[in-house]
Amino acid sequence: MTSESKPVSISLTDLSNRIPEAVKSVKANAKFAALKPDARFFPDPGIIGFILSEEEIKGLDLTEGRQVARTIVGGIGYPYDPAFVFWGKYIVCGFFPYRRFQDPPR
Repeated sequence: MTSESKPVSISLTDLSNRIPEAVKSVKANAKFAALKPDARFFPDPGIIGFILSEEEIKGLDLTEGRQVARTIVGGIGYPYDPAFVFWGKYIVCGFFPYRRFQDPPR
């Protein structure tokens, strides 16, 4: 690992300290102020995140919802992939806790 690269793993303690701060940065935007995220692990899709209720997503479009996930990943500070997944009747917003997808070759 070079001094410029970031680690791709994080301890659970460090992660649990970073998630609330990342959520605060999302809620700073008035449009997302109604979010009441309770982050947890969803093993089936493999996401750490929270379920968005119908009340919380009322008035949001898909792009804005995806921005919530990107902001949370940015607040955590690790190169994880944001996730905004329609899972059955729920929407799960968060991130994959590992590099699931690779950037396409250029």
